[in-house]
Amino acid sequence: MNNDSSSRIVSRVKEWIAGAAPGAKLPSTRQLVAEYQASPVTVQKALRTLTVQGLIESRPGVGTFVRAYRTARPSDYG
Repeated sequence: MNNDSSSRIVSRVKEWIAGAAPGAKLPSTRQLVAEYQASPVTVQKALRTLTVQGLIESRPGVGTFVRAYRTARPSDYG
């Protein structure tokens, strides 16, 4: 990653995610903008990166959450 604002936000949110429970709600975009003193576009870029990495999921109208990892079950061919 480059040493830009969005990568800085990604690394700090990853640290937060590491200590959070699956399904925990992330702060709102407005709160992240204020906390990291970045533009909304930069925060959205960071959140998009975390979504692509499979660490968070967005639920429109509800918020952004730490993604719960599901263990793969063996196929049932019976």
